[in-house]
Amino acid sequence: MLPINNPPFSANSNRAQAIVADLLGAAAREGELGVAWARLVCGLTVTLMWPIVHGEYLLELVPRAVAAFVLGMLGLGWSLYVFYRLRNTNPSAALTYTSITIDAILINSLVLMYVLAPGASHDSIVEVHGASFVYLAIVTAGVRLSPAAAYFGAAINSAMLIALVTTSTIQVDNLRVIGWAEWLTVGIGLIGSAVLGVTIATRTCRLVEQSANETLLSESARSKLGAYISPEVADKVLKESELRLGGERQNVAVLFSDLRGFTTYSESLEPEEIVEQLNDYMSVMVDTITEHGGIIDKFMGDGIMAVFGAPLPKPDDADRAVECAQAMMGAIDAHNRDRESKGLSKLKHGIGVHFGPVVAGNVGTSTRAAYTVIGDTVNLASRLEGMTKQVEADLVVSDQALAACTRSHDLKRIDEIHVKGREKAVTIYRA
Repeated sequence: MLPINNPPFSANSNRAQAIVADLLGAAAREGELGVAWARLVCGLTVTLMWPIVHGEYLLELVPRAVAAFVLGMLGLGWSLYVFYRLRNTNPSAALTYTSITIDAILINSLVLMYVLAPGASHDSIVEVHGASFVYLAIVTAGVRLSPAAAYFGAAINSAMLIALVTTSTIQVDNLRVIGWAEWLTVGIGLIGSAVLGVTIATRTCRLVEQSANETLLSESARSKLGAYISPEVADKVLKESELRLGGERQNVAVLFSDLRGFTTYSESLEPEEIVEQLNDYMSVMVDTITEHGGIIDKFMGDGIMAVFGAPLPKPDDADRAVECAQAMMGAIDAHNRDRESKGLSKLKHGIGVHFGPVVAGNVGTSTRAAYTVIGDTVNLASRLEGMTKQVEADLVVSDQALAACTRSHDLKRIDEIHVKGREKAVTIYRA
């Protein structure tokens, strides 16, 4: 990660800062590697092209040839070092500033050759083709995605180029005296490239920061949405381009649970106490349901409706519903022990489980809808939960739910019963 000055965060969030730092660090690494490749290619080109271009004058240009070779090797060596250091990590501030400094030395040294020993093709520093690379080096400093690095690149390259212009002015025997027009040209180039380099770094940092903050806001909204509907339903809703009423027919396991005698018990409690105790119970039950892959369809006072198999069906939906119901029986025992330690009375609940076809989808209007499951399966599961009082059992499971199971469960057959509103009898089992 690149610990160089980045813009201040608009959101006071450690996670936002971590996201931005990671993104900028990765981007800075890509930028540094890109510069290293460019330096490598340019270094090899300069080193190899000198003997070819200046072959017939090579003996006369030995000092410049040696200097070009040394500079080329310096660029090559540093590029290889950068590749080695950035194998599995992001660039440090020290590596970034060193890299910018070396680039400034390489480019300005090549320009210096023409200033000290100008050829016949030019008589002014602005006509030295290598000088354009100085401006490029200033802009490239912004690729490190750090405003501080961009300012540093602009400062060091500007200082070196101004020194070259001054040196060129002194060489009046070889070059014409540099006037205000050339200084203006150099100044415009320096200022323009510096502004561009800093702008690249600053605007990119701002965009990354904005993206990180928007991601956190989206995650926060999604987290809050998850408090009202299950993550699976939230995924389905968010993936749909528009709200579509209606649903799909599929087989699911439906679980109903309800606290016994809680209404009577609540008469002696303040409303705040009722809510607190109910939330404690619901928290334990919801955790148990979630652990078994169920989704909370709705809360009904002190009752819970959970679904296994919607929106995404699984082969063992019935098994998980039955196992969840059994786990809820154990969970309420543990919860009651905790209540007893606080001087509170025990809670008791009844659970009914059924398996069968439903229509799962959005029910309501285009302005207000809820994802739920509807069908006789839901009604029967609710009736089975209510029947736990009649058969004096904490858990009642239908024969259809057991028939859909792929694993064995330790349940005892009670009897065939007739449920109100249904002609066919239902065989039920208890824990």
